[in-house]
Parts: sequence; structure tokens; C-alpha cells
Amino acid sequence: MSTARRTTGTGRGGVDGTSPGRPHLSFALADAGHLERLFATAGFREISMMGETRESSYESFDDYWGPIEAGAGSLPQAYRALPAPSRRAVREEVQVRLAAFETGGRLGSSSLRRPPNGFTT
Repeated sequence: MSTARRTTGTGRGGVDGTSPGRPHLSFALADAGHLERLFATAGFREISMMGETRESSYESFDDYWGPIEAGAGSLPQAYRALPAPSRRAVREEVQVRLAAFETGGRLGSSSLRRPPNGFTT
């Protein structure tokens, strides 16, 4: 499960991108079956989904969290739309959960991506 998916599914009312009134976020495509159906609906045939792991490394949690605070992308925009107390709670919970991935002060993470393959007629 990707870091984005893991960190937003918190017990504090995390954003899943599928609830009415919530933005449709890119990580809503983490479900390989859903993504495959979208490509089939668009006319692609013989679709295959293959897992690909992406490794990332950050100097610190603050280095990781900086772009989220800056608001670039759909997930950071959803985060910035939360009230300040909720943003603080999310940041604290994410920091606690990611502490398991710290080594020597650096934060490492990996995420599984499923780039689709297929063709149209």
C-alpha cells in the first residue's frame, strides 16, 4: 500500500476521495481492479496491471512533509483544506506512523505503483 494511501486512511477522518462532497483524489486509483475497469471503459483491451515499487529517501520528516504543507498536488490540497487542528492531528499521526521507516535520522519509504498496459482498437 502506498504511503499516501496508508497515511490518509487515519482514524481521524482521513480523506478517501470517494465520499460525496470530497474531492476525487489521485490515490483513489490505488485499487487495481477499479483502474482496470476505467481503462476497459475507455476502450482499452488486454489490460494488465503490474506492480512496481518506488523507493524514496528524505533527510527528515520535515523534508518529506514540506511539499504537503506547500499544497502541490491533490493530496496536499485536501490536507490544506482541513481546519488547522485537523491538519496538526494528521501531521502528528503521519509522523508517528512513519517513525518506523526512520534509519539514522533519515526517512525511507517505498510505494507500490501499478502502471497499466493495454491497447485500443
